[in-house]
Amino acid sequence: PMRNEPPELVMENEVQIGDDGIVKIEIDSSVAKALHGDQDHRYEITAEVVDQSRRTIYGKGSVIAARKPFSVYGWVDHGFYQVGDAVNASFAGRTVDGKPVKGTGTLKLLKIKYDAEGKPVENAIQSWKVDTNDEGLASQQIKAAEKGQYRLSYSLKDAKGNTIEGGYIFTVHAQGEADNDFRFNDVEVVNDKPEYKDGDTARIMISTNQADSTVLLFVRPANGVYLSPRVVRLKGKTAFEEIKISKKDMPNIFVEALTVSDGRIYTAVKELVVPPEKRVLNVDVIPSKEKYKPGEKAKAKIKITDFFGKPLTSGSVVVTVYDKSVEYISGGSNVPEIKDFFWKWRRSHNANSESNLDKFFYSLMKEKEIGMQPLGVFGNIDEDAGNVMMLGGFGGKDMVKRKGGAARGMMLAEAASAVPAPPGANNAMKMAQRADAFDRAERETDAAPGVVGGGDEGGEMGSVAVRKNFADTAFWTTKVTPDEKGEADIEIPMPENLTTWKVKAWTMTHGTKVGQGETEVMTSKDFIVRLQSPRFFVEKDEVVLSAIVHNYYKDAKSAKVALEIDGGNLSLMDAKNKGARDVKIDAGGEVRVDWRVSVLKEGEVTVRMKAVTEGDSDAMEMKFPVYVHGMMKMVPFSGNISAKDVTGSANFTIDVPGERRVEESRLEVRFSPSLACAMVDALPYLADYPYACTESTINRFLPTVITQKILKDMGLNLKDIEAKRTNLNAQEIGDDKERAKQWKRFDRNPVFDEVLLNDMVADGLKALAFMQLSDGGWGWFS
Repeated sequence: PMRNEPPELVMENEVQIGDDGIVKIEIDSSVAKALHGDQDHRYEITAEVVDQSRRTIYGKGSVIAARKPFSVYGWVDHGFYQVGDAVNASFAGRTVDGKPVKGTGTLKLLKIKYDAEGKPVENAIQSWKVDTNDEGLASQQIKAAEKGQYRLSYSLKDAKGNTIEGGYIFTVHAQGEADNDFRFNDVEVVNDKPEYKDGDTARIMISTNQADSTVLLFVRPANGVYLSPRVVRLKGKTAFEEIKISKKDMPNIFVEALTVSDGRIYTAVKELVVPPEKRVLNVDVIPSKEKYKPGEKAKAKIKITDFFGKPLTSGSVVVTVYDKSVEYISGGSNVPEIKDFFWKWRRSHNANSESNLDKFFYSLMKEKEIGMQPLGVFGNIDEDAGNVMMLGGFGGKDMVKRKGGAARGMMLAEAASAVPAPPGANNAMKMAQRADAFDRAERETDAAPGVVGGGDEGGEMGSVAVRKNFADTAFWTTKVTPDEKGEADIEIPMPENLTTWKVKAWTMTHGTKVGQGETEVMTSKDFIVRLQSPRFFVEKDEVVLSAIVHNYYKDAKSAKVALEIDGGNLSLMDAKNKGARDVKIDAGGEVRVDWRVSVLKEGEVTVRMKAVTEGDSDAMEMKFPVYVHGMMKMVPFSGNISAKDVTGSANFTIDVPGERRVEESRLEVRFSPSLACAMVDALPYLADYPYACTESTINRFLPTVITQKILKDMGLNLKDIEAKRTNLNAQEIGDDKERAKQWKRFDRNPVFDEVLLNDMVADGLKALAFMQLSDGGWGWFS
């Protein structure tokens, strides 16, 4: 539906498809009128077709049921006129789906007067025959001969004989004469032109239905913020004000009028459109050629002109070159259109006022009387419960209920804790990291050392250039400045990827004139080899490495394909396939060559693949990490020595794995005179717990009180334990005393501080008493 309503099923039929594959159905328009009255409505039509093989195919379309065949719209070139002005009236005929209506039309000029009861009476002054063109448009110029309120009535008849009327009301004023015989809304603001430019003077007509009113006119309010108003005292029902337009008013400003009549406040807001100047720059990126060899230096020319075609000789140009395939992962460029970013914004404003005429009520209670509180575990239960937001986390102290744009805080148990602001969003405009430090390695002219399975006896594979300089970003700079012709030349050291590259340029100059341009170039070869491998290796794995050889020549090629491995981390498992292998690749075809390898040890391995043929060759090299087969593991043991044990000792056995990193293995023994001492380390966290529901309030002080009592009953000296305080958490690795020093937020342990403990108990009991319910029990919250 076109309106905000849930869809409803109007009809459902099962029909047979004809031999021509077409089915025609009819929907009675009376059904639409009965369901939706005089409103435009869109119907979705879905079809489910089942063929003889019981296959089901779905399709859908839509049709609009319009309340009338078309609509007629009218407008004039100014908001109001003076006697003697020329009125340029325009009209358009459009169907509900926006198509133009060509037809014959009659335009009437009607003057509006009001009888003794204030009802409008129209008298025809003049009429014209005005037809719409192929675009459904018509226009007529009319002279504003005398003062008054007028209505333009335009009746359009289409080719099917349907006649629709449209109209427009405007006013004509006489200099120095009051407009007491006009009728307006309680307050109106009308601007003389639809848009303005720097240096124009905007004439504003302020009208009220109460003669001799006083109006406050606010110029350039924004986002509910106002400057001091102009006080306008009307003589009659209208007054005219002028506003000087400047560049700072781009792209729009607002004007708001406020008046008081019959004990009520009336406001009207008008937007004045000030379109930006022609601040769009044209950026052309012209590469020297469309295809480059991998590693070749590419050249491109950047040409910048303004809206009028004149070269731009100043400003800053940013250029980036990146692999186009990145956009397939990201779903397109993550950099927004620069012209829209700077010039598609508009100021916003909504009327915002307060007065002693605004009425509001609240509950009156006696002193210290507790008022009714919102119901519900997590906040308010009402029709707007979806707008309740909890601060401070689960069971937080402070809840804020947002409704109608206002926020009201509700205190539960203690003063609300500060809520940290959310971190700032990541800057999505950074396309890639700076590539200025990109140090291109020279091509290898000799066979790499440490060949395990490559290189034939004749040595003819040793002179292949190896591609190993791969990157997602090829170039990025902000140091491009156009010359007096508005041009700049850049040189790009292309990586050795075989891919399509996006070249994009953005520019900005004085006055926030902005523009951007882009093009694409390729790095390619006619005979290439692609290395296929996992992203990493793990000890003891067995992996298949593959070379995919492509031949883009028009004739078949014979080639020798070899694998080379550096680092001693991998080993070929098939001794027969250690040498170069001969393959034949058809024109436009590809061949796959596999090697099975075993992973020996951790470290970094270099994998190199070569494909050599007559007239052309290719090789590529990549480095991969090899990870250890294992994991960091902590094996804990625990025990106790009883006071009844006369030996005063205990024994336990540890099995040390044979395959381990000796330098990362260690044995750590921790002991404590009592398990109660280990309990003490957890108590500062409970004492500092930030939330204040019933459970959290109890957990703040009760375990601390119990632990302190146990230690005292055992005859232990609390001060001595505090001095020897350590971190006995067996799940943390490292020096126990050093870890204890890192607990900066737990500087005071309530077990050892009588004053702090007493304050915790007193505050906790007071909070629990406050949260007790009328039935004597406790819920999760107050």
